[in-house]
Amino acid sequence: PFVANMQSALFSPFNWPSLVLPFWWSLGLAAALKLFASAFGAFLLARALAIRYAGALMAGLVYGFGLYSVVWLSWPLSSVWAWLPWLLLCVWTTVLRPGARPVAALALVVAVQFFGGHPETSFHILAVGSFFALLALSRIERGARLRAIGRLALGLVAGSALAAVALLPFLELLARSGDFENREGKTGGHFPVTA
Repeated sequence: PFVANMQSALFSPFNWPSLVLPFWWSLGLAAALKLFASAFGAFLLARALAIRYAGALMAGLVYGFGLYSVVWLSWPLSSVWAWLPWLLLCVWTTVLRPGARPVAALALVVAVQFFGGHPETSFHILAVGSFFALLALSRIERGARLRAIGRLALGLVAGSALAAVALLPFLELLARSGDFENREGKTGGHFPVTA
């Protein structure tokens, strides 16, 4: 049941300290890891976009320690949003540098953001990544765009396949959700009243 419940985020690297450290210490370490991953990812993305060191450092600090990141730090949303700069960096690299490594990195980041524990935010992250891919594709020659789209698609599919260990149980649970029954106008299951 904890695998199917996405918010448990059993496969998220941010939750791994909870498996080996005392609980309250692990929460502090998980929060620090989220902030560091967000800030460092934004810094690396800015450097890849040819922003100078000071500007890239500012971008990392603003994204990593911005109000949204800090306020939602203890919620699964932040475990997914922390990977946004990494996703954008991998999209940029996959489009501009043909090869297996950028595609593998993209697949890994797609999988890890799915493991973050909030499917709605994963949708938002992938939507932003798709729009960013359009920007990256506009920076290369027309003849190379089709191959770049193929590399992006391969990274997305491979990442989704890596995340299948969490996605498939979630989709099975979602299909049996009482929320779906309510939206279809069906009444939910009732238990008999006992005295």
